[in-house]
Amino acid sequence: MADLTKASAASIADLADSGVFQALENLTEQVRGLIANRPVALLDWPNYENSGDHLIWLGEKTLLRAHLQCNIVYEASLRNFDFYAFNQLPDDTVIVFQGGGNFGDLYSHHQRHRESIIAGYPERRIILLPQSIHYETAVGIERSRAILQGHPDLHVFARDHESLAIARDRLGLRQAQLGIDCAFFLTAVIHRLLATLPAPDRCLVALLRDDAERLPHGLGTTLAREDWSSVHGVEDSANVQAEAALHSLNLDEVFDTAFDRISWQRLYRAVEILAPGTLILTDRLHGHVLALMMGKPHILLNNRIGKNRNFLNAWTARSGLVRYIDQSQDSAELLMLENYELALQAKERDLQVKESDIQARDETIAALTAERDSARAEQARLRAELLDTERLRAAIAAERDNARAEQARLRAELLDTESLRAAIAAERDNARAEQARLHAELLDAESLRAATAAELDRTRKDKDSAQQLGARLHADLQLAMARALTLDAELVTSRATGIGHEELARLHHALAQAESNAAEGQIARGHVSAILASTSWRITAPLRFVGKIFR
Repeated sequence: MADLTKASAASIADLADSGVFQALENLTEQVRGLIANRPVALLDWPNYENSGDHLIWLGEKTLLRAHLQCNIVYEASLRNFDFYAFNQLPDDTVIVFQGGGNFGDLYSHHQRHRESIIAGYPERRIILLPQSIHYETAVGIERSRAILQGHPDLHVFARDHESLAIARDRLGLRQAQLGIDCAFFLTAVIHRLLATLPAPDRCLVALLRDDAERLPHGLGTTLAREDWSSVHGVEDSANVQAEAALHSLNLDEVFDTAFDRISWQRLYRAVEILAPGTLILTDRLHGHVLALMMGKPHILLNNRIGKNRNFLNAWTARSGLVRYIDQSQDSAELLMLENYELALQAKERDLQVKESDIQARDETIAALTAERDSARAEQARLRAELLDTERLRAAIAAERDNARAEQARLRAELLDTESLRAAIAAERDNARAEQARLHAELLDAESLRAATAAELDRTRKDKDSAQQLGARLHADLQLAMARALTLDAELVTSRATGIGHEELARLHHALAQAESNAAEGQIARGHVSAILASTSWRITAPLRFVGKIFR
């Protein structure tokens, strides 16, 4: 929550010298004691265009929320007051009425509403925040006296000494107390808001009433003037600006209801009305209060019921920012003020002409300055582009050198590739020659294999023939040996029997023939073995050769 209890040092001095801050502290403690941490119903929100009453409302919210941390359980205006909802409030709820200047019979509808609540709820504590009290008739005073004296727990704050005297002496409210206007609780807020607005650019702003409280002041029609009615129906864009200021000043938590937002918009517009003026002329009490909070020198005129003079005498007469003029006594001074205003207007017109000339010159200077700045910017841009071009040129040169180095490397790789290609071609030719040689050897091997197969077949046949011959020779050998044995036996027998020499010679011849045949058989067996061995070599040697080729 924003700190709404501190104002800037510049405004503190004047308000402190006037006793305003001490009066605010006194009022704070008095209200604190009356509320005593109980819930609050705040009534009589100003549903009309008087910005002064909206300043009071927001000042009261600042008092209750920021200073006293009250729990406000109900808020209402005269028009939307709801008796049913009001009767549902906690029994210990304190009723607090908006302060201001409508206490009495001049604004009868507000007074009757106020008195109806006071009469209808005698069991509740009721507080009337600082009011200016004014009655036009004795009948009105007697009527109010009868109602107000009947409430046992009614606490009234009067805004000036004259009002306090009426409350105590004529209304019989002996417990009534003096209290300063609650709008002064906004001093810190006004200064923070003022810092967001342009500096003053007008000599005089006149904020003058156009209602029942207006007192003829003798001013002519040449004086440009404003009133709070200028605040009513402001444009949506101004309300948007007011909302933006509310958020930027971090006031959302204090001024958080729909009533608060409308009051804030009217406060914002009121500050906008007075901010352009170096000097303020006003017969509005809150024109005076707002000028003090803004730190602006101003002239205060009285109003018809005298509340401006009464308030000034009670609180702000010591301020160095205010000059009070009584219209009934100082009409000449007002006329002088009007003439002064006319002179100021003439000077303002001259100043406007000069300002137009100065503005035109400033615009020319601004245009030339803009052109110079543009030329400098263009020059800087061109320099930057030149630097970028140089950097680009250096980068291109580096890229070119890199490309040349890469080209040389690729050429070397190409030469290596050509050499490798030649070596591969030579290897390929060698491989092809070796393949041809192996193919020829393979053909030779095939031929040899075929010859070997034929030789093997022939050898097998020779082997078979040799085996048959061997078998036959073996049989002949066996037969020859048997024949030799037979002949030998016959020879022995012949010798024993005495065979003749011719027979014996025949037997010897036959035996010799048999032995010869046996020897021939042995020779034939050896020959067969040699044939078999030769055949075996002729078969195995080519096979070894072929195996060596394919190994």
